[in-house]
Amino acid sequence: MMLGHLANQIPGATLSGEPNTEVLAVTHDSRKVGPGTLFVALPGRTVDGLTFAPAAIQRGAVAIAVEAQARFDCDLPLLTLPHPRQGLAVLAAELCGRPADQLFVIGVTGTNGKTTVSSIISEICMAAGIISGQIGTNGHRVGSESLPAQFTTPEAPQLQNLLRAMVDRRAQLVAMEVSSVGLEEHRVDGISFDACAFLNLTVDHLDYHGSMDSYGKAKARLFLERLSESGTAVLCVDDQYGIQLERELRRNRPTIDIRTVSLDNRDAGIHFEHLEINHSGLAGRLRTPDGCFDIDSPMLGRFNALNLAVAVGLCQYAGVSNESIQHGIAVAQVRGRLQRISNDRGFDVIVDYAHSPDALESVIGTIKDVCVGRLWLVFGCGGDRDTSKRKPMGRISGRADAVIVTNDNPRSETPQSIADEIVIGAIEAGLDFSSDACLGSVCVELDRASAIRRAINAAQPGDFVLIAGKGHETYQEQNGVRSDFDDLEVARRILTEGLPC
Repeated sequence: MMLGHLANQIPGATLSGEPNTEVLAVTHDSRKVGPGTLFVALPGRTVDGLTFAPAAIQRGAVAIAVEAQARFDCDLPLLTLPHPRQGLAVLAAELCGRPADQLFVIGVTGTNGKTTVSSIISEICMAAGIISGQIGTNGHRVGSESLPAQFTTPEAPQLQNLLRAMVDRRAQLVAMEVSSVGLEEHRVDGISFDACAFLNLTVDHLDYHGSMDSYGKAKARLFLERLSESGTAVLCVDDQYGIQLERELRRNRPTIDIRTVSLDNRDAGIHFEHLEINHSGLAGRLRTPDGCFDIDSPMLGRFNALNLAVAVGLCQYAGVSNESIQHGIAVAQVRGRLQRISNDRGFDVIVDYAHSPDALESVIGTIKDVCVGRLWLVFGCGGDRDTSKRKPMGRISGRADAVIVTNDNPRSETPQSIADEIVIGAIEAGLDFSSDACLGSVCVELDRASAIRRAINAAQPGDFVLIAGKGHETYQEQNGVRSDFDDLEVARRILTEGLPC
């Protein structure tokens, strides 16, 4: 594709140099530059992308794109962009042939539940015989091929390449998790979404956004800027911000269809007429604008009932039959999200990704509702992330019968210092500090495998062991090194074979 054509797709862009330069790829990462690549130098928080432009030129870049006020001298064509991140997304979409225009694109946003909703949608599509794709935290799926995920919402060039691959594999629909960071960094610019869902807004990512107000405004961009004029917004109005977002959309987006979802409010367009939640899962009767039908799912918890209802609303708008929706819900399971590990010891072992105060509180509440014995909790908090949630999560952990604080992904921080902050919260909640795992106490075991072993060895028939924080992750990150570690596999080995500490 010619550089001049690409430049014409971006209002306000100016090109200095040969417009007939052929561009084969676009990237902002100099390490991924090859012959024929347009390198976009993004202004960074700590390092300016122009620093890497010489390296990009050495690797074969045919043109350089910079922000309007930047100054850079080189012999290559220079594309000046008024907004480099937005420009990167539009350039990537154009080079890939705007694949999103050939898909029914669903975007799901919210602090918690994005992976679950998008995974349920995939299961429903499979039941309906619809070829679909999935993009999110648990990985990206292109047809039958699974790829690892570095970000919930990939950077624009990777995202557009994924969408292109889905189109090439005859996918008809894609369910995409859209993170607040991805929205703030314009990774989904160049995509018009057919349907979007808002789940909830709770404390997370404040290290990035600075305040809950800024966090909420980032989420709202999906609906205010990226949802098509004839699209549908599915909004959870059990969340206060969902109510606020509904009002804002009715004022500012009069052409879109709005479908509200609630567990408790029967005025919502999608709601349960009755709902039963027990140790085996959940069952109920769901009323929607497109019919009323029974659902039966192995998933646990009220919040998963809400996730199911949201997925139903999105799939109905995509044209999936209620019968296919029922079949997909009946088998939907999500890796690392309230995932049971089968065993013959008479107690339940659950692995969950809960890594925010609200998510941990919801998961503990869900288990306490169905647990006839005691709840043993193993969890930690990640390093180099929002430190303000550590003490609150410690306080929330006090709802468990016994707590073992352990390593999560400490990154560059000292694991003990992270654990100390959590323990303060747990003690404030009324737990005693102990050197061992015992009822009514909190202890610290930084070796995560040993912490899991302690909880499993202490559990009795009727109890639950909850291993929280990492969920689907298959690594542990410390000091820039990722080591293999999978909560699911470690727990299975302890339950069946034993794992030396």
